[in-house]
Amino acid sequence: MSVHHDPHTGLHSEQGALAGEHRGKAAEPIIKVFDLAWLEFEKPDLDRAEAFAHAFGFATALRTAHELQLRGTDPGSPCVLIRRGPRSRFVGPAFRAADSTDVLRLADAVGGAVVPLPESLGGIAVDLVDPSALGVRVVSDTFELPALAAQAPLHFNFGHDRGRVNAT
Repeated sequence: MSVHHDPHTGLHSEQGALAGEHRGKAAEPIIKVFDLAWLEFEKPDLDRAEAFAHAFGFATALRTAHELQLRGTDPGSPCVLIRRGPRSRFVGPAFRAADSTDVLRLADAVGGAVVPLPESLGGIAVDLVDPSALGVRVVSDTFELPALAAQAPLHFNFGHDRGRVNAT
């Protein structure tokens, strides 16, 4: 078995790069994203999605008949957006640009339109499609939610000095 090291991507594979495959980082990118803003999903049952999210420590930032915005305790925008849809699916990520000039430059470079985000989020976005046909959104100037109080630490059922949390 031979392993090929691609000096452009730093990735190893038995077959090497595939024909037409992206070769790695652009020498001069249009913009560099600042951070992951949020993940977008569709779910048919927002009540169940909200209950599931709360079980994992998310808090509800906004709830309407057709949308659920979830957040953690850190300040910033919601980190998960779930819209009512016919089936459960991952819609795509939203990345935060450093500022609105980056969103404008990106839209201009790809021939995309800059659109305002919903009032609940604030800011602007440009919507793109990645090579696998997944939607990708780049946003800026979104509202900052304040920090929430830290959550109490969870107790686990392992370790030497712990009693079982589910003891009878």
